[in-house]
Amino acid sequence: MNKNIITISGKPGCGKSTIAKILSKELNYKLISSGDKFREIARENDLNIVDFVSEYLPKHPEVDIEIDQYFIDYAKNNNNLIIPTRIIGHLLDLNKINNFKVYLYADFDVRVLRISNRENDININNIKKDLEKREVSECNNFIRLYNIDINDLTMYNLVIYTHFIPSNPGLIQIRFNNKVEYIKSDNTLPEIISSIIIEKYNEFLDN
Repeated sequence: MNKNIITISGKPGCGKSTIAKILSKELNYKLISSGDKFREIARENDLNIVDFVSEYLPKHPEVDIEIDQYFIDYAKNNNNLIIPTRIIGHLLDLNKINNFKVYLYADFDVRVLRISNRENDININNIKKDLEKREVSECNNFIRLYNIDINDLTMYNLVIYTHFIPSNPGLIQIRFNNKVEYIKSDNTLPEIISSIIIEKYNEFLDN
């Protein structure tokens, strides 16, 4: 079925939204995301996103299922899409909708600092606690709803490290079609990460 769909997964703070926007612009693909919808529902219920994910969603699984089904239906009937949503790659596969599945990896402490900078919040300890709480809740939610282990990365076409590994400065580590590669770079800015994704996506399309 469709090959011109890129799904982007990764834990909070890995850069999904930023990179998805760049890819959408560079490829002229439509960007659709559940994150905005989740935040909208959270605001309607006077909740922050952490409490919404960890407390509200487990009690209202129909919200998760309804939004996920919207993306599945949309992907069935549309092409040229960027979808940065946690398990959408899994769900499209289950519905036999071909897609290029990208996982953005970042260490926990790196993601904490990114969230701190993004939200202009210097309380690192609180960010760590909230992040740990959210990640445990998300993992449990997806196992309960779909029996999907979001920590299993074997199904992704491309796993890309969004920061240098201390042992390999100047090299961006990726795993493309289960083969580890290292790409020389001066930095790991979102524009660089996006260019690597586009290069590998084109290889995927060629095959």
